[in-house]
Amino acid sequence: MADVGADMNKPTWLSSNINLGNIITLGAMLVAGSVGYGQLTNRIENMETYRAERTRQTDEKFAAITRSLEGLPNLSYRVTANEEALKSTNARLDASLQTLSSRVAEMNQLLGSMDTKLAVLTQRLEMASQQRRADAARRGPE
Repeated sequence: MADVGADMNKPTWLSSNINLGNIITLGAMLVAGSVGYGQLTNRIENMETYRAERTRQTDEKFAAITRSLEGLPNLSYRVTANEEALKSTNARLDASLQTLSSRVAEMNQLLGSMDTKLAVLTQRLEMASQQRRADAARRGPE
């Protein structure tokens, strides 16, 4: 009797019995696999569409950045040109200031000499005035 129950409990990996339950299960697995494959394909297509759109947007942004930076090489030239113009302006101003300083020094020297001449003239006038008074006092009242 032990031999009769041993065949029943023995597992079978492959059975050649085809029945309605096996066909329904196999059909459900095929439908589920097809639906899953369709969804996976749809998701991959969506990802590819998103990637293509994102690539296009990124390319547009880089193109815009490139357009905005097109003038950058000219910027170095313009800055250099402005610096050179500023240097020449500074040189002209320095020359003008040097000329003004020398002219102010000349004017101070001329004013100093005029002040000296004026002091000498004033002194001579005072001396002449004192001498006239002395002469008038010596002559007496007329």
